[in-house]
Amino acid sequence: MKRAHIESNDVGLQDPVSVLLEPGISADDFAVVTEDTMNSKAIQEYARDLAFMEEKVTFSIAHSDSPNAIDPVECGVQGVKMQFKRGQHYTVARMFINALINICFNVETLNKKDPQTGLDITEVIRKPYQAYPISIHSDPSPYGMKWFEFRLNGDRHVKRS
Repeated sequence: MKRAHIESNDVGLQDPVSVLLEPGISADDFAVVTEDTMNSKAIQEYARDLAFMEEKVTFSIAHSDSPNAIDPVECGVQGVKMQFKRGQHYTVARMFINALINICFNVETLNKKDPQTGLDITEVIRKPYQAYPISIHSDPSPYGMKWFEFRLNGDRHVKRS
């Protein structure tokens, strides 16, 4: 059975949020870039991060046995929308792969008894999985693998053997 087509119009939106740009807003909330500030460390790091996300990386999304698996997988970045068929190789800016990485969790609960107190204990186990299993085939950056590992693991600690 195919998944039902859902559009953003099917979801009720929250009230609009307005941001007032007035004096009194902390300088930490905004970065004003002028000719004088272009050489600052923060702006140089930001420019480096932007360039990193623009690098071309070759990847693929694995096939899925799930009858509800989306194919092609779609994502959008900065107003550009792309579709990727599972099992095919694509070379795109890293920012699209970044948008595709989505870690989901299966949650399992185990009910136990504490041997010392006899009290009931519920253990909650989060088991992560990738919504779209991605393979990187070619990455020009020496930092690409570290970035990929960080994005896949998020707040979880990476254990090495």
